[in-house]
Amino acid sequence: MSYYDRYTEFVVNGDYIMVPSITLDIKSSDRETVYKVGKTRMDKLSQKYYDTPYYGWLIMQANPQYG
Repeated sequence: MSYYDRYTEFVVNGDYIMVPSITLDIKSSDRETVYKVGKTRMDKLSQKYYDTPYYGWLIMQANPQYG
């Protein structure tokens, strides 16, 4: 199995640059959860809300104030 690095376009001269955040409109279907340091994991939140562990990056992009 090969690994896809979604961050390759954010490498400049061997250093990672800041990945830009995205802005999402507030919707009635939005969910909130309390993040517990050392216990909460983005893959677990992604699994809970999106039925896949692979959208932790999207949760962080939508909440840049916490990343």
